[in-house]
Parts: sequence; structure tokens; C-alpha cells
Amino acid sequence: NQSKSLVPSLHFEVEFGNHIGHVIGKDEDSIDRFFKEIKDYYDWNSKYWAQRGLFEGERNRFSDAIDFVEYAVSKDNHFTIKNTLGSVYLKAASSKWADNYSKGKELFDKGMDAMESVLRDRNYTSPKIYNVIFKRTIDFVSIWGIEKARECVDVFDKYMNLARKQKMLNQSELNSLKQLEGRMMALRLDLK
Repeated sequence: NQSKSLVPSLHFEVEFGNHIGHVIGKDEDSIDRFFKEIKDYYDWNSKYWAQRGLFEGERNRFSDAIDFVEYAVSKDNHFTIKNTLGSVYLKAASSKWADNYSKGKELFDKGMDAMESVLRDRNYTSPKIYNVIFKRTIDFVSIWGIEKARECVDVFDKYMNLARKQKMLNQSELNSLKQLEGRMMALRLDLK
């Protein structure tokens, strides 16, 4: 069985939350089977559950994705796991799975609560969280419309201001922020 033979060599991958697709291939059925087959070895590990949740989120299986990542947070309330939870909620908020604005907004708010918790954690230093917030807010506003999602635009502005004040942003990250800000500006202009 390939999955069980890979377990010892993948300990680092699962333990530190790296994506495993590059190790066993991109075939979704193989990855799904792999997660199920190693469950007994890594059931204790929050990063196993977070990675499984990310995988399900990439497949737009948000009910499972959220369940897995919430379970990961219940095992380890670490900022990296909460970041994953926020990312999954925000992606679900702007998907077809959120079949109405109220459900989408509830998911968006849960995602932002998780992201704000991560940003309050003094150990978290990666500026990538801002890109996730901006991209997913733009996705949400694009789907639901700027009139309905006005308060989400305010969230975007708030975090854009915070991101610009971060001394850790390099030129590439600043350029990315400018592009995302331009996308939001285009959505605002479409309204007029």
C-alpha cells in the first residue's frame, strides 16, 4: 500500500502543514484516499485535519472543509490553524455553496473573526494573511455586489490601511496590494 509506505517520509509534510499534492501527485482521488489511509497515524495531529480541510476546500466541499478545520482548531488553537480556518470560511463565503447573501455574510464574518484572531497573535508575522483577506473580500463583493456587501468594503479598507503600515512588506507584496486595491476600485466604479 503506497500510502502507508509513505507515512514515515511524510511525517514532516503533515506535521508542518505543507501541502502534500507534490509528494503523491495531483490526482484528487489519490490524495483523498491518502488522507483516509493515514488517518489512524495522524488523527491526533491538528495539522493533518487542517490540511485535509484545505484539500476539501480546494474541491469546493465546504461542509467537510469547515468541519475538518474546526476540528483542527479544537485540537490546537494555534494561529496557523486559525489562519486556515479563516481562509476556508472566506473562500466558502464567496462560493456557490453559500447559496444566499445571509449565509455568505455569516461565513465571511466567521472568516474575518478567525483572521482578526490571527492578527492579534503577536507570534504571527507573515503579511500573506492580508492578501487572503483582500482576495477573498474582493471575491465576496464581486459575487454579492457592492451595495449588499458595503460593510465588507469597509473591512477591505480597514485592512488595506493596516497592511500599508506593516514594515515587513517587501516591494513585491506592496505591488500586490496595489493590484488588489485596483480591483476593489474597479468594483466601486462599476457601482456608479
